[in-house]
Amino acid sequence: MKETPRENPLQKLGDAMSDVSEECWHAGWMQNTEYELPELCRRAVESGEPQPWGQGLVSVGEARRLLELARRAGTWADHDERGHGYVPFDPWPVPEQILRGLERYKRYRAEQREPAQSLGHTKRDRSPSIVEYVWKYCRHLITDVEKLAYKKLLLDKKADTSSSGLAEALGRRVQEFSTSEVTAALASGPDAFLERVAERVLREHPQEVFLNRCPRCNALCRSPRARQCPECHHTWRSASTSYGMP
Repeated sequence: MKETPRENPLQKLGDAMSDVSEECWHAGWMQNTEYELPELCRRAVESGEPQPWGQGLVSVGEARRLLELARRAGTWADHDERGHGYVPFDPWPVPEQILRGLERYKRYRAEQREPAQSLGHTKRDRSPSIVEYVWKYCRHLITDVEKLAYKKLLLDKKADTSSSGLAEALGRRVQEFSTSEVTAALASGPDAFLERVAERVLREHPQEVFLNRCPRCNALCRSPRARQCPECHHTWRSASTSYGMP
């Protein structure tokens, strides 16, 4: 019996890798995903710590899931540029320039955690800011121009932490998003853009945005489905999951 595309182990792996890329970079297959994601999975499992990637994290649980999918497929996956799904790919050994880029980005993310006041954080906050929360979980309410502007921001950040050759390639991709509308959207700077979009979403779609707050201290939880407060650690996992979510 012939396998359907969704039953194909390589297709399942590629789709899972694409989902993580979309989650972290808002790009279905960020450049060098085929190298970076397997390496970050390896690091996450070996260290027991989530690994920063884009604007998100590759969690230990996610890393184990991807490693298991790769084991079942007998390979890692790369995006088929011809548009035919995925092709088998061996990322080992990871090129030195990719490893150096990951290290530079890790340092960059560590440095960015300190001055996070502009996104509504204090150094002691463990819950996400409303701006981050809206961008991560309300993307269906963000316009196409706003999404393009956000992709440009991510590519700019990645180019800043990449080797000269990769930075040049990323710079060419950035130009694809440099339309007059995107330039105007980013004219006030990255933080002002992110905050302005989040405020618009909350103002225009109050009934469609579910801010999952702790019923005890009102802190914003890490995701719409979270059932433990990141601030006071109160948990309501045994309670009904009504809270506006299925």
